[in-house]
Amino acid sequence: EKTRVKSALAIENYGLQNDAHAGPGKRQLSMLTADNLKGLQKKGINVKPGDMGENILIDKLDIAPIKLNGRVIFGNDIICRVTQFGKECHSRCSIWEKLSECSMSERGIFMKVLKGGMLKTGDPVEFADD
Repeated sequence: EKTRVKSALAIENYGLQNDAHAGPGKRQLSMLTADNLKGLQKKGINVKPGDMGENILIDKLDIAPIKLNGRVIFGNDIICRVTQFGKECHSRCSIWEKLSECSMSERGIFMKVLKGGMLKTGDPVEFADD
């Protein structure tokens, strides 16, 4: 689980400063849409931002244009490369036990930080193909 913050430092080829999942791998940042959480809440699961382990929760943004190896640009300076959609769950969390599903394994978007900077709540988000 993650704790919601208003800003965090994204570090090139690492992820977010002080994040347990940060490191040189291909899943340095994780992102979900607010609709994923709302869907779980409609099923009666008490879930809040960060409970799925996501670093970034986006709302009111069509993610359909996001492509594998495409870029996601946050604010004016943070550039990430999409490295993976979904992931294999190695252990069954309490959400999986209740629903037999996991938003991160099914709908998580994972990225590598190409250019770091200060990530802030409310930053604009853009998608670009390479």
